[in-house]
Amino acid sequence: MSSPNLALALVSAGMRKEMVQPATLSGAHTALTLNELRNGCGAQFEDYDMNGEQGATTTVMLPTMTERKFKTTNLMHSEMVAINWMIDKGHWTVSANGHVVWADGKAITRDQFKTAQPHCGFCTVFLIAAGLPVTKPTRGNFQVAARLAYQLPVELEVSAPLLARMAGGYSVLKHLLNGLSSETRWVLRVGGQCYDENGLAQVPFGVTIVDWSTLENEPKRDTIYQLWKVVYWQILETNRGK
Repeated sequence: MSSPNLALALVSAGMRKEMVQPATLSGAHTALTLNELRNGCGAQFEDYDMNGEQGATTTVMLPTMTERKFKTTNLMHSEMVAINWMIDKGHWTVSANGHVVWADGKAITRDQFKTAQPHCGFCTVFLIAAGLPVTKPTRGNFQVAARLAYQLPVELEVSAPLLARMAGGYSVLKHLLNGLSSETRWVLRVGGQCYDENGLAQVPFGVTIVDWSTLENEPKRDTIYQLWKVVYWQILETNRGK
């Protein structure tokens, strides 16, 4: 039984809970996953030293073989500004598995995407998880990291595969969503597959199905934002070595 309205129940008054500091097994899964992403990136981590610079500059190669530079803004780090612009112009896209690639599906190389300054610890894990090259990865927390004030391009924000890859799997997302819902029997559907707290799930008759697209279409994407806040918190803590 599919329920397009359950997403509203997930965030309605009296049911919504904050999940910023999940002292739960799901938080441990997310922390482990983030460290595995860092350890598997194949690049040497550096100190987060901006040498007095107030923001970073990211350079991308356009299909015309010309370069374009993007700077950090008050709302978004330069890496995300570049990704946002390239997606908006149709040069890049977010694939079905949550990777950022060229519109023809080809991988983006170091020559086509690079940042002059060290990546902060947030950008580092996002780039790794999105399949993008990292130039100077760090575990550094940027100035307002403690406020979890990190903005993503919408296409990355709503990518269930990317979020699941960073959180520790779809079963972790389902577990976290349980904390926002009064429903006791439901499954999360992403791309035609259903998930419960144990992974892939069979759906008995009468069990409610929540489709990820319903959460995407919330006016402010409040539910998805709550999930990202859990990931943000774990990035902050694991950057600190906790």
